[in-house]
Amino acid sequence: MPVAAAPEVPADRWGAREEREDVVSRRSGTFTGWDGNTVFNLDNGQAYQQRRPGSWRTQLTDPEVKVGRGFMGVLELEVGGHSIGVKRLR
Repeated sequence: MPVAAAPEVPADRWGAREEREDVVSRRSGTFTGWDGNTVFNLDNGQAYQQRRPGSWRTQLTDPEVKVGRGFMGVLELEVGGHSIGVKRLR
């Protein structure tokens, strides 16, 4: 019996394939949290924008940042033990 091929992952509006695994990177410099419309520029060249309201204040230097799929497949960015819903910009 032939093995079924994995379903094709649709391209997003930039032509990139949807990421299925978590992204782990850093955000160089001082990170002070988010405030409602924050853009997160990561060291790997990716950028995400906060998509849910809310704010969190902190003072971290060169923190590790994780981005993965949360509830219902939406992107969540986690840094310093806190997370926020985001959308990918690049």
